[in-house]
Amino acid sequence: MGCGTGLCGEKMKKFASRKGLIGVDLSEKMLEQAEEKKIYAQLICDDICHYMETTEYYFHVIVASDVLTYFGDLTKAFVRVSKSLTPGGMFFFTVSENHYNEDDFFMAPSGRFLHNPNYVEKALKSAGLKVLNCERHILRNEAESPVYGYVFAAAKPDLNK
Repeated sequence: MGCGTGLCGEKMKKFASRKGLIGVDLSEKMLEQAEEKKIYAQLICDDICHYMETTEYYFHVIVASDVLTYFGDLTKAFVRVSKSLTPGGMFFFTVSENHYNEDDFFMAPSGRFLHNPNYVEKALKSAGLKVLNCERHILRNEAESPVYGYVFAAAKPDLNK
């Protein structure tokens, strides 16, 4: 989800199936930069929620690194992720920490959304995903200051096991 320039894809490529990585991003300029890295089997210019809603593919792993910061309410995105995962499929993602208030999410002056980890866990559960792990880390730096957030690992339960 939101492959951007392919920074995360470079790290994920060695774990990909023989079919390779599929990168989806709304920005053609980002996709052009990702294409130069030659790490994706397929690059698609689309809204990530629209793509997951309309694709015929099911995925074993979905990664959204520094993507969900552009979403306030995560409920619909998580439902689409859940529908796009195979049973037992994994979802790894990051969210920036809402340190301004106790709200579920908050738009920071930067224009990025910050999320409360308790809200994120509830939204995952309501989408039928199980939280496997959540760790607080420095996700990036903005204006030379660290931006804290959470790295989540979630899974779609395999009801046949």
